[in-house]
Amino acid sequence: MNNHWILWQIADTDQWQWCLPANDGRMEYPVQQGSLATAANMIGDQATNVLIHSGQLVLTEVKVTARSQRQAAAALPFMLEEQLADAPENLHFASRASETRGHYQVAVIDQQLLTRIVTQITGQGIRLIGLYADLQALPATESTSLLISDDRVLVRQSDGLGFAATLPVASALLRQSSNQGSGPPLTEQISCYCIDSSRESASHFLQALDIDPGQCRAIAQPLELLARGLDSERAINLLQGKFRAFIVARPARLPVLPLLLMTLLLALITADQWIERQHQLSQLKALNTLTDRTYRQQFGEPAPAVNFRQALNQHLAERTQPAPLTADFINQFASLLAHFPSELRIERIEYRDSGLQLTLRAAGLTAATELGENLLSANIPHSIQITERQKHQVLLRLTVDTHD
Repeated sequence: MNNHWILWQIADTDQWQWCLPANDGRMEYPVQQGSLATAANMIGDQATNVLIHSGQLVLTEVKVTARSQRQAAAALPFMLEEQLADAPENLHFASRASETRGHYQVAVIDQQLLTRIVTQITGQGIRLIGLYADLQALPATESTSLLISDDRVLVRQSDGLGFAATLPVASALLRQSSNQGSGPPLTEQISCYCIDSSRESASHFLQALDIDPGQCRAIAQPLELLARGLDSERAINLLQGKFRAFIVARPARLPVLPLLLMTLLLALITADQWIERQHQLSQLKALNTLTDRTYRQQFGEPAPAVNFRQALNQHLAERTQPAPLTADFINQFASLLAHFPSELRIERIEYRDSGLQLTLRAAGLTAATELGENLLSANIPHSIQITERQKHQVLLRLTVDTHD
C-alpha cells in the first residue's frame, strides 16, 4: 500500500486533487480539490507521487535485446521512431522491465509538456518522488479495469498498459482489440468503476460493448481508488533520464552532533510555521466534521464528497471566519444544494456580502435550465450566466442572494 501523498491532475482543467492514504487502506487525509498552490500549502514538503492524465502520453511494450535497462532505454527511441508522430528528440521515453522476459514497457510523452508539468509542481515546493500515468494506478486484475468519468474512460489492461479516450473512441478500440485477439474477450469479467454522476453514460457505454452494466461500481471518489491501486513497482515512473534530477531525495545522513545542532536550529526557525500548519489541518478536519453534521441535519444523509464537502472546505479553508458565520454559510449552501440537478458539478464557491457565487460545470444547457426553474419555484433570487464552453461541457456562474 502506497502511503505517500497522491496528487492527481484533473483532465482539461487547472484543478488538482490530493489525498494521503494510510497503510491499512483508509484515507489518513481525505481527498481535497483545488489549485496546485492550495495543494502545496496542505502537503508541505512531504514525499508526493503525482498522477497525470493518461491522454497526454502513450503506453506500449516492445521486445529489446539488451544487457541492461540502460542499454534498452538508449535503444527505445530508434525502435519506436516509425510509430511516433513526432521526432524522437522532442519526446521523453521512460521504461520498466516487463514481466515477459526481454520485453520493456514504455511511456512516451512530449518533453516540453513533461517539463512544464514537473516544473509547475516542484515550483510550488512539492517534494516529488514519482510521476505516473493515472491509468496505471487502477486496480491490477487479470482482465481489464475501467474508470468512467463524464465522457472519458481510463482503460488498464491486465499487463498494466492501456489508454485514455472519450467513450466512443474507447468503445471502438476495445472492440477492435477483442476482435483481433490482442485483448481479452469483452464478455469476460471486468473491473469497472464510474463516478456517481456518470452512471447513465457508463451504462450506455457498457451496453454498446455487450457488457452487463451491473458490473460497474459507482464511486464518489476516484482518487481514493487510484491512491489505493498505485503500485510503484508495477508502473512506469516518468522521472527517468534527465527528469530524474527533479526527484527530491531525503537529506544525507550527517554525524550525530552536527545533526542535532541542525535539527535544533531548524526547529527554532520553523516552529511557528509548523504550529500554523497543524492549526490549518486541525481547522480543516473540524470543517469536515461540521460540514457532514450540518448536511445530515438538512438532508438526513452524509455530504457528497465532491459536490459539497471538497469545494466547501477548500473555500472555507481560504477564509478566516468566526464560527457562527461558517455555520451560517454551510446552512445556506446546504439548503441551496437541495435544488441542484444531479448532473451539475461544483467547481468553485465564493461567499460574498450579498450571498453566494458558484462556478458550476454541466454537460449541457439542460441542467442549467432545470436549475433555474427549481430556484424560481423556490422563490430564490438568482442569476445564471454561461462563462465558458468546453467541448461538450459548459461553465456556469450562479449568483444567489441568500440574505433576507
